Amino acid sequence: MHLARLLKMGEEVPSQGTSIVRRPDAEWLLGIRDGTLDHESLVQLAEPMT
Repeated sequence: MHLARLLKMGEEVPSQGTSIVRRPDAEWLLGIRDGTLDHESLVQLAEPMT
């Protein structure tokens, strides 16, 4: 969950000039925390962002 949040925030800062603290994607992030995505899906999500 934290990896996904940090990667998304890393995209926001250069494009928007700010970091969004109260996440509009909070439900999605909580779902990641609760196991809705398996390890391979998380790797596929993170690879293009790195």
